[in-house]
Amino acid sequence: MTNGPPPPGLHGVNRRLCAQVDQAFANRGLGANPYMLRRQKRRELIFLDSLTDGELARLGLRRDQIAQHVFRDWLGG
Repeated sequence: MTNGPPPPGLHGVNRRLCAQVDQAFANRGLGANPYMLRRQKRRELIFLDSLTDGELARLGLRRDQIAQHVFRDWLGG
């Protein structure tokens, strides 16, 4: 990702996680992720990203799985 502003709908989400969201959509053949969907999921992305690795592990997640987990209903994961 560039050093510019975050993608629309993901203000406040760190760049690493923004890249995960983009990659999750690209892996499903969706070249661009819809603004409203990203905006809807923003709070959950930020919350999960704020957890420690141990806290994520207790939820059964790794940090690199956050985007897939948050968008599981839309991405079928």
